[in-house]
Amino acid sequence: MTSDIRTFYPLDEDLGKYLADSLRLVADPTTVNAELERVPGDLAYWGHLHASAAAQAQRAKLMCDQARAASWDRVRRESAATKKTVDDVKAAVETDASVIAAENAVVDADEKAAKLRAAYEGVRAKKEALLTSATLIRAEMGADPSVREAARDARRMKSADLP
Repeated sequence: MTSDIRTFYPLDEDLGKYLADSLRLVADPTTVNAELERVPGDLAYWGHLHASAAAQAQRAKLMCDQARAASWDRVRRESAATKKTVDDVKAAVETDASVIAAENAVVDADEKAAKLRAAYEGVRAKKEALLTSATLIRAEMGADPSVREAARDARRMKSADLP
């Protein structure tokens, strides 16, 4: 049973499709060069998404700190007359709905950043696999005239399609 990569990256249907396409390894030796040409764009794309998600995670952490500080001030002001202990104030802050919501936002942002980092690393791994495949294919091409001819025909077809 194979699992669809989109199951693990439910960010967006189109984004999941693009990720699956970005990570798919080619079986046809004549298309390795085209895939190698695509990899830098994929790395830039997934790197950009990861950087944005990492920045969002940092902003979520800052907002969580701000929510915690605001809650601390509010609880301290409200408990000034009742002489609550520091532990009582800490407990009230940790159970404050705004603090809990902010902490959940941090977890969600960290999860998204981690998933996008994994996608970026997956494309990097694909690049390494393609480079290895290209090296092996080039070695075979030197020894097998039919493979060399098929690659030459593929290049001719590609250049004939250019406007």
